[in-house]
Amino acid sequence: MNYRKIRKLQEITKVSNRKIAKYLQMSDVGYGKMLDNETCTVATLEAIASFFKKPVSYFFDEKLSNEEKSSIINHGPTSPYIKKCENPDCIKIVKEKDRIINDLRLTNDLLKEKLEEKGEIEPGKKVKGGVEKPREAG
Repeated sequence: MNYRKIRKLQEITKVSNRKIAKYLQMSDVGYGKMLDNETCTVATLEAIASFFKKPVSYFFDEKLSNEEKSSIINHGPTSPYIKKCENPDCIKIVKEKDRIINDLRLTNDLLKEKLEEKGEIEPGKKVKGGVEKPREAG
């Protein structure tokens, strides 16, 4: 489960821990600890998904698992022109870069959904270089 997706949804929708904790009938401290310790139950995840109007599957990564990513990093790239990342600092930087890229993709997807909901862009349409120009009336 990707707990960053919950936090990112809260950030984008400006929903406080207190508000969602109240919805989940738990304390805001308990909710925060649940996210920090990554101990969400299936029932709680279903309630969070319902709160944000998302399918439960939304909170799981469909891309490579951490184990698969680690395998790629530890076994090196397949191209002979790319150096294998063996230095612990290098591995740490690569992992952080990947985390940032995933966070930016998530933020981009959430912002695009908001624009689609507002009717500012057509659903499912790729947006290049920013937001589309508003459609002409008529």
